[in-house]
Order: sequence, then C-alpha cells, then structure tokens
Amino acid sequence: MAANLVTAWVHPAGVFGRLGISEIAADLVRCAGAGDLAVVASVAPDLAPGDRRGAAASLARRHALPRVNGADVIDRRAATGHFVDHAVAEVSLPTAHGHFMVDGYRAVDSGREHILLWRGRRPLSPGCPVHLFSAADRWSIFELIADRENNQIARALSEIDRAGSGALVYLGASDPGSVLADLTDSPMAQCAQMLMDVGLGVRSWRRAAAGAGIAPVLS
Repeated sequence: MAANLVTAWVHPAGVFGRLGISEIAADLVRCAGAGDLAVVASVAPDLAPGDRRGAAASLARRHALPRVNGADVIDRRAATGHFVDHAVAEVSLPTAHGHFMVDGYRAVDSGREHILLWRGRRPLSPGCPVHLFSAADRWSIFELIADRENNQIARALSEIDRAGSGALVYLGASDPGSVLADLTDSPMAQCAQMLMDVGLGVRSWRRAAAGAGIAPVLS
C-alpha cells in the first residue's frame, strides 16, 4: 500500500498554542523524554470521523495500547514543567470590587513578575470567570484595580465579584497593552501553571470576544 510522508508544522507553544494532532504528538513525545520528533499515523482515513474514533479504540484494545487525548497532554505539561516560581502566597488585597486574594509569581525564563488575583474556595469551579491581562504601558495593576472607572480590569473584577469566585491573571509582559492579543509558549505555560494553583486546569485556549484577546478553556 502506498503511503505519503508529510512534514507537519507544530505551534511553538505546543498544545498551549494549538490543540492539534501535530502539537499533541510532539508534546507527548517531549513529556516521555523521547526527544522532539513525532510520527503521526491516520487510522482508517477513509472512514467518517466518528467511525475513525471507534476504529482507533478497537485497535488500542486489541494491542493493549494506552490512549491519551489533548487534555491529558496539557495537564501533564502544566503539572510537570517548571515555568514560574511562587514568590508571594495568598495576600489579601482590598479593591474597589471587594477583597481578593493575591499570589505573586516570577517567570523562570525571564524573571518577569506576574500576579494572580482570585476569589472563592479552592479548588475554584471550572465555570467561574477567568480573565488574562498583560502589563499596561502607563498604569500598574494596583492603579487599575483601585479604579472604579470603566476599564477592562475593573469590569473583569466586577464580573468575578458578581459570580462570587474567579481569577484574573496579570502578566508582567514587555509589550504594552492591557489585554493579551496573543501568547507565546512561555506565557501560556506560566498562565496554566498559575491557574493550577487555584485548582483550574487549562484544557485549551480559545479566541475571546472581540478586543478581549484569548481565554482558557478550563477543567
């Protein structure tokens, strides 16, 4: 039977950047400590997607092969990687939108300092609101959270206040702008690890509402 070998592009952030077959395979190999290259094979490509899943499950059972999915790989990467150091733990911070707990982090690769504001009982529910922001060019996070004006951080804290629980990640990024337009490998992993500290697992990333960057899909 003829076969074609095609080189596939992998997102630099792996499964934190795109939850595709190539990223899942490459990160699975990395998690196993087997290098950076992976080979992906299609099982019964002529079948419909639902039938292919059944064929793959049957093949795994027949040969006693373990089955993993993208969510498993994301959890493994976030749980085993060392992306941030926990610098400050659970300091209570009064804001214009009530009291929040604050945890401070330092990125291992760049030394940039990040903040996680959260409210609720650990572990937080996957249905709670979560917001991601990066460093603004003129305002500090503390100036913004003390502001009752209609800025994006104030609206995010107000939403968490109404919900009763939630989290806000504020990255000390080098590029100005209040909302993340995109995330590269390290900040994505750092966000995931910070959210894990309050019991939230990141399954994937999605494009948020217009002008609101990206948002995690939680578990």
